[in-house]
Amino acid sequence: GAGWGGLGAAWHLSQQQDQFKVTLIDAAPKVGGLIRDGFTTKNGRPCEAGQHGFWDEYLNIFSLVEHELKLTDVFTDYAPQGQYSPR
Repeated sequence: GAGWGGLGAAWHLSQQQDQFKVTLIDAAPKVGGLIRDGFTTKNGRPCEAGQHGFWDEYLNIFSLVEHELKLTDVFTDYAPQGQYSPR
């Protein structure tokens, strides 16, 4: 899939000195997994599903953002938060 996990894994494998030919396939027409737009509530209101967070173990994502995309100061520190569900 082409969510953050799939994008990070595909990028990591593509960097392995000609060991892998990587093709990324996703069922959705756009990449992004849960963070892409296009979701709606059951009442039809547009929404974003949101990203759950990145922890220290997400080395492929951090490497992709820092080395390939050359982005800095993208992520914030961990912040406790509540999750709301109407059920």
